[in-house]
Amino acid sequence: MRSLFAILIAVFLAALPANAQNAFEAFRAGAAQMDETYIAGDYAAAEEIGQAALALGRAELGENAQDVLWLQTRLANVIEDRGRRTEALKLARDAWERWTAHYPQYNPYRQRAQMAYARMLAEMGAPEEALPLALEPLRFAELAFGPDASITVVWRWNVAGIYERLGYQEEALEVFKQVLVYYREATVEDAPRKAASAAQIIAQTYSKMDRDEEADPFWTEAMARTTEVYPESHPDRANTELLYAWHAYAMKRYDALGGFLETLRPRLEQAFGAQSPQAFSLRELKALMTATQAEVRGNDEVRQAADQLREVALGLEDLLGPTSERSGHVWLNLSPMLTELGDHAGALDAVLKAEKAGLGSRGTLYLALDNAVEAGAITRRDAVVEVFRISQVGYSNSFKTAAKIRGARLELRGGKAEAAYRELTDRKTGEETLQAQLLKLASLPATERDGGSEEALRAALKDNSARIDELIDFISENEPAGAAMIGDAVISLDEVQRLLLPHEALVVMDFPRFSDAQADIIAVTKNDAGWWLAGADQENMRAAASDLRASIDLRFGLRAAAPLAPVEQEKGNGFNYFAANFLYRNTFGVAEDLLAGKTHIYVELRGALSGVPPQLLVKELPGEGAPEREVHWMVRDHAITVIPSPFALKVSELASATGRVRKPLMGFADPDFAGVTGVSGGEIKVAGLGSGPGALRGALIPLPETRAEVEAVAEALGGDGATVFEGKAASEAAVKAAALDEYEVLYFATHGLVAGDVVQGGTVAEPALALSAGGGEDGLLTSSEVAALHLDADLVVLSACNTAVGGEPGAEALSGLAQAFAYAGAGSLMVSHWPVESRSAVAMMTDIFRRRAADPDLGLAEAQRQAILTLLDAPANPDWSHPAYWAPFVLVGNAD
Repeated sequence: MRSLFAILIAVFLAALPANAQNAFEAFRAGAAQMDETYIAGDYAAAEEIGQAALALGRAELGENAQDVLWLQTRLANVIEDRGRRTEALKLARDAWERWTAHYPQYNPYRQRAQMAYARMLAEMGAPEEALPLALEPLRFAELAFGPDASITVVWRWNVAGIYERLGYQEEALEVFKQVLVYYREATVEDAPRKAASAAQIIAQTYSKMDRDEEADPFWTEAMARTTEVYPESHPDRANTELLYAWHAYAMKRYDALGGFLETLRPRLEQAFGAQSPQAFSLRELKALMTATQAEVRGNDEVRQAADQLREVALGLEDLLGPTSERSGHVWLNLSPMLTELGDHAGALDAVLKAEKAGLGSRGTLYLALDNAVEAGAITRRDAVVEVFRISQVGYSNSFKTAAKIRGARLELRGGKAEAAYRELTDRKTGEETLQAQLLKLASLPATERDGGSEEALRAALKDNSARIDELIDFISENEPAGAAMIGDAVISLDEVQRLLLPHEALVVMDFPRFSDAQADIIAVTKNDAGWWLAGADQENMRAAASDLRASIDLRFGLRAAAPLAPVEQEKGNGFNYFAANFLYRNTFGVAEDLLAGKTHIYVELRGALSGVPPQLLVKELPGEGAPEREVHWMVRDHAITVIPSPFALKVSELASATGRVRKPLMGFADPDFAGVTGVSGGEIKVAGLGSGPGALRGALIPLPETRAEVEAVAEALGGDGATVFEGKAASEAAVKAAALDEYEVLYFATHGLVAGDVVQGGTVAEPALALSAGGGEDGLLTSSEVAALHLDADLVVLSACNTAVGGEPGAEALSGLAQAFAYAGAGSLMVSHWPVESRSAVAMMTDIFRRRAADPDLGLAEAQRQAILTLLDAPANPDWSHPAYWAPFVLVGNAD
């Protein structure tokens, strides 16, 4: 049965005159020859043939002819493999755009071009953009050719690759395995080559996931198949052999690996040259094997191996530049080797070079710094400076990203750094492209290497790197807050100490990846700084945090769904003082001497403590049966502000310097939950909550006391200039219609819902604030809707339940509604860690803002601390002394 492509070509040829048919045949022959030469691994010749065929096709058939455009797409692949990725992507995009402009959507060639462009886009670091482009051709192939057709399998493979780049590795693995099964049995011409590639991709994915045992059979298969289909000089074969060798090293098969490397080395050097990435990779591996096997035979061989690694690292820097990941990998491997040899200064230098190349390792860096201090190679102050910087690099969460975005908005408002920032962004992207191009060129067989092109790329990399440094210096000197837009938004220790007041301190808890490792605790005051290891590992601290949370009944609150989803843990016998003291001793307690007398602490929470309000930690275990007012809670000594990152202190300074005049407050209180007809003809349909008038409203208790709460806060903040919506007016539609960016404070006193809350037999799909329905809105202001709002508020108060953390301790520090409001433009927030009892919340919140009104110099964190102590020591209701009532709210970000 003839394929659709063959039929199209036959019809096209029959319509051409004889001379045109000859030109078309010559064009087709050139295209086929390009494909054959490319598969053979001679990329330079393939490009030359392809360029000639493309020129012929454009001249004789037209630049928008189907076969010409398809050749253009395939030629883009050849150019990509020659290291010119930007040029290749541009060529592929041009072909795809021409297909889109001149041919119907379901033309098979157009779909092929779109998939090719999507694959290339993903490989150049834009998988989010590539995914929707790739899904359309896959659906087309499944319908047009069938789920088991060769082209469908290839395109399914491409989509799986995009999923893998997006982090969905398990899902991608299943598809890759299906692809491998298909090509093991397929009879199509390139099945053996694709089977080899599929086996290697599966093996690499398992290896990346640290599942070497599962990777092993696929590495064996990849090696066998690659050896069969590629000649010794082919780059793909060399790549597979080297990756297999690294896998054998990870599996500790040193004896077999030694012989394999001896056989491989002369072949690699003959095919690619002694100064090629392949040859350097092999020498790195041999040096590591030497050091590993020399552990019981003294340090002479370790020293020799270290010298070899240093030569490899320097050689790769000469070849690919100092920011190449390849050289960074070698420096990172060299650092612990130098530590073993007692060269602590050299170990630190090596790991810092690795970090510069994008291969930073917190554990290795911290170890090198500690050893360098012990050996006297650097001072303790210098080590703390470096640790503080490292703690900010590479760590990210959604709230930190939101704070960074706000800093960028504030900075660009001034305009000075905008042009520099735009150029910096372009140059950083350009650096990645230049490095990729140079690596591709340097990895070609020796006969195809172009020394002039390589040298030109090295010079361009050097110039580009120097310009990046100039731009960073310019932004830092002229618009310091513009650093919020650069990299990880790192702030120096000196700058933090400039920003801190004498009574303030900053604490950063840097938790490593591995659960059996200890966190690093960094504490900074105006005139001092220190660095300690936490007293316990993450696993024990996570268990303590879970025990602490479990000792608070999470179902008693009234500003949440009624009923809430059942809590798995049974309520314990009172508050878990031991867990609260354990967490304090092993975190803040290690820096207790430095923090003594500091009445306000900024803290960046990560890992185990992300779901625990710091104010309820206990400094000393109380006696048996001691009442809450006699317990030495941390809040007795310190007001607490949680920050997304140390750089948030700088963003706060920038925000306070804008001098923009805004209205004091917009508040929403006591929404109307009863007697409201929803949307869609009187039915409410929200995220699986069920339908029918009042299906949601009937589950939520009215909150009339919140009117007094918001009115009191409004009066404290300025009275006449405030706007308060109450009852039916406190609606979702009103929020969306309001000019929210004109207010300093936004205040929501209502029910807070989290994903998983059960309401009238239905389940809430995402975090939300419950407001009045109407005006085409269902009354649930969800986190995704919040993120689309435009705010410029110094403070957003979410006087509701569960607005800080929606998951278990150890999850991301701030999520759900808090994250959404931060993205929308909130400078700081007051949010809750669990359901809050409504009347105690009214008492505490109104007390906070009355204190601020009475003393304008009183910081918000200190006002909260004083209000907490009142609720704890002299409550209107004796039950309110329990931390479940006074501890849920945390201040996030610096509102002063």
